[in-house]
Amino acid sequence: PEFFGNVVMVNGKVWPFLNVEPRKYRFRMLNGSNARFYAMQMFDNATGLPGPGFWQIGSDGGYLDAPVLIADPANPASGRLVMAPGERCDVVVDFSGYAPGTVFTLKNNAKSPYPNGAVVDPQTTGQIMQFRVVPLTGPDNSSIACPGPGYVEKLDPATAVRTRTMTLD
Repeated sequence: PEFFGNVVMVNGKVWPFLNVEPRKYRFRMLNGSNARFYAMQMFDNATGLPGPGFWQIGSDGGYLDAPVLIADPANPASGRLVMAPGERCDVVVDFSGYAPGTVFTLKNNAKSPYPNGAVVDPQTTGQIMQFRVVPLTGPDNSSIACPGPGYVEKLDPATAVRTRTMTLD
């Protein structure tokens, strides 16, 4: 059955933080929850305004053909990064325009069960993790690019050597 806990874990830690330099970071995300959806967006702790957006470069199906900007800070109505249970997502977050000392919280506001369930508790499941901008230690050589096409080549059944019938129980 569905289970909606009240603690969010990232890489085995409860509500962690990550020191980030003012550069781009690639995150490979997996929603490992049993039933909880996440609708995520970054917010600046000092101002409450939206923080950096997510450039999605991949999904369960592999890399996308081109990066897609999700949750654009210049357009707060642009949306959030929504992930279903078991879903994977490859994103790039650009912290390069932010000064050291800036702190962002990655927040979740997806209701449980999604989309018409109970409102998220901002003190527990409404917070995922924190990002703290620290001084740059070297040149920023990062970019936002999709490493390759997001498709899998289909096999031709006419070239099959053997055909089998399998029953899955």
